[in-house]
Amino acid sequence: MAAVLVLFPGLPIAAGDDAGSYQATVDAAIAAITAAMLVVVPAVVAVTAQALSQFSWQTVSVLVGWRTAISLAAAALVGICLPLGLAVNPSPPGTRVAFSGFFVAIAIIGSAAAAAVLHATPEWLVGQVSRRALRRRRSSRYAAILGDLISNPRLPVGEHRLAVAAWVGAMLNQAAKSADASEIGQAVREIGAELGKEVGPTHRAAVAGLIVVGLRLRHESEVSEAVCDVLFEIAVRARAAGRHDIAREALDGLTETVAGRLEYLIAPKKLLHLFEPAATADDECFVDRPATADFARVAELASQPLTWESLERCFPDHDRPDHRYDDWSGYELLESTVDRLVSVMSPSGGAPATSHQEAAEFATDVRRLGALGTRLFRCFAYSRCDAVETDLETVAARLIGADVLPPRPIDRTGWRRGHFERRPHPASVLAEVMSDLAMAAFESGYDRRALLTGRRLISLATAAAQAGDKASVVAYVDAVYRFVNRKIYHSSSRVVAARGAVVVAGLIEESEELRRVLPWKPDERDSARDTLGVIAWQPSGHERELAAAAWLVEARAAHRMSPELRSAAVEELRPYSLGAGTLSATILLTLWADSVQAHRDGDEKPALELAAFLKSAGKQRGRLGDAAAAWASVPASKAVLRASRDGTLNLGRVINAERKRPGFADWTYHGVTDADDSSFVIVTYDNGEKLLLRDREAGARGVFTWGYEGNGPDALAEELAAHLVGRRHLLCADCFGAAAALSDLITCMACRSSGRRRGATAFTATLAERVVTRLPRSQERPVAPEVLWSRTRVEILQAVLDVQ
Repeated sequence: MAAVLVLFPGLPIAAGDDAGSYQATVDAAIAAITAAMLVVVPAVVAVTAQALSQFSWQTVSVLVGWRTAISLAAAALVGICLPLGLAVNPSPPGTRVAFSGFFVAIAIIGSAAAAAVLHATPEWLVGQVSRRALRRRRSSRYAAILGDLISNPRLPVGEHRLAVAAWVGAMLNQAAKSADASEIGQAVREIGAELGKEVGPTHRAAVAGLIVVGLRLRHESEVSEAVCDVLFEIAVRARAAGRHDIAREALDGLTETVAGRLEYLIAPKKLLHLFEPAATADDECFVDRPATADFARVAELASQPLTWESLERCFPDHDRPDHRYDDWSGYELLESTVDRLVSVMSPSGGAPATSHQEAAEFATDVRRLGALGTRLFRCFAYSRCDAVETDLETVAARLIGADVLPPRPIDRTGWRRGHFERRPHPASVLAEVMSDLAMAAFESGYDRRALLTGRRLISLATAAAQAGDKASVVAYVDAVYRFVNRKIYHSSSRVVAARGAVVVAGLIEESEELRRVLPWKPDERDSARDTLGVIAWQPSGHERELAAAAWLVEARAAHRMSPELRSAAVEELRPYSLGAGTLSATILLTLWADSVQAHRDGDEKPALELAAFLKSAGKQRGRLGDAAAAWASVPASKAVLRASRDGTLNLGRVINAERKRPGFADWTYHGVTDADDSSFVIVTYDNGEKLLLRDREAGARGVFTWGYEGNGPDALAEELAAHLVGRRHLLCADCFGAAAALSDLITCMACRSSGRRRGATAFTATLAERVVTRLPRSQERPVAPEVLWSRTRVEILQAVLDVQ
């Protein structure tokens, strides 16, 4: 009928006396029909909401936006209100207008219903919310909706990735607009609570998003803490559910987030960079980031599996606040994180693995711990807390002597060619990671930390040797050699060799118990004992001094040298002129001291062997060999090495002779005080190399001071003297310092068994009095490292020798 009236307006359907009431009835009917049709839209919306029932009402409410409301209002206006208004004063033109409004209302209602049906899909829902969230307007509301979508395990994988990427953008937008960090942290925890209810494959994208939020907002403690807690909970639940891939990624993300937070909290310790030009903008690492994060870029990224690296590059790098250094908070965070990582280590507590899966996860967990420490070393942000090394050492100690292979039936005929033997030994993984930590520490200038990590490896090797765990012994000793060889032996730098010599000397000193436990078997090549002997030969230019120190440690460890060890010492001496250098003199003195000890015990065989060897040496035995041969011919309970002309030469005369030689090297010492009120001495050479002055334990922080009399200035004077003139010049020229370790068996008349050259003690005392105590001190604690004084080598020597 309506179509007829519109198409054929001349038809007399409104003629007659009751025409007015008839047209009013038609107008009212049009309004009633339109109102009835409007009910269809809520019904369609209700059905759509039922189809999306897995989402919250807040999420589904996106379907009914302001545009839908305006459309329905327009349909009611033209389809109901207009006909009713025209029914008051009916007329044929008014009826035609009412029918036109009726058609318009039908079109609007149909469009709204069709839109509701078409939008009743997760694809449209996620896309619409993502677009709105990335516009930075009311992003908090849409961020909450995206959080609901992310936590839904039934969301398709592609849409889940898009929701995660958009949620990250919304979080960063809120942070850029100075939103409350506690609200962002609460949003993160809510997502974590929902994700923890069910472990699914979509958790990978969620983990990537959490990592990016934690890294970008690492300056906000509430956000960083929330991200770490959520990632840890996801890892625990995923590992318990057998989803090791998700657990691995969550733990890696936790490590990455904590490392980023620690870089923000812990001030970098880069003292040597005081004497380098400031880095320019061209020297800094540049990452191409977009100016804005538009939907097209985010959708393209979400079309493939998400990683936190690709997701992090997708968003603009907003201005970040300056670092707020709080070292102690950083150390507490590091300790708590390491405790967390160890608590979920597979198998539990570092127990032996019983399957390939557990063995692989154990290796991954150990390497993750090592990566955290290595990352901080390379950022110069890891100097005081040794939680990583301590926990790795604890885990390694638990595994010593344990059976790392699962139980198997007996193989009597040798038919089984098991694959268990090809599995990496747990000790090898631990040793590799600790060796990497030592290398990273040394490379970044933390020599004492490198030394302590090496000592942990030697301690573990000693415990393994005592327990009879040969595989662990080899692994830990090889790890020490790997560190020393890669970072010290393969460097052509004189400074690196000097630093390495200090570290290796400390390792040799620690190896006494290990040498006592390990038997000497010279025929076994590439054994742990053989590897231990090679370590001393790695620092270039210091090989013989360190090898001599190793022989003294051998002598202390053995008490009485075994026949194999004496034979090895004799073989070591054959290429040398006896007593002509530090190494040959030390080996000969150890053989002599062992013969004295054997004579005291009533065993004359070592003395006879020594006499026979010295006799065969002939003219090569030198003055020291003559003294030992004279004693061996008439053994006594005490051996005496008489002083030579060189042995009685004063240190001052030796230095003056060196100064007169052409090409006498000069360098500069700089006294530095940092914000912690710790004093350091940095040495700069003419070729641009720099060295941090250290004591025999590779310590520099809190060891040296100046400007007054006390232990700190005395320690500085002792090490400064050794560096000024060379440590070898401070040693006795007759016994090369060995008599100090063998004083109860051999007496050196030149140094009275002190091991020091005549005048060395006086030189050090004068250096402390005339130079060290007069150096300027800082009256106030500096805000940044500050150079307080600079002195050249020539200036210091002149100040000391002119007084002497």
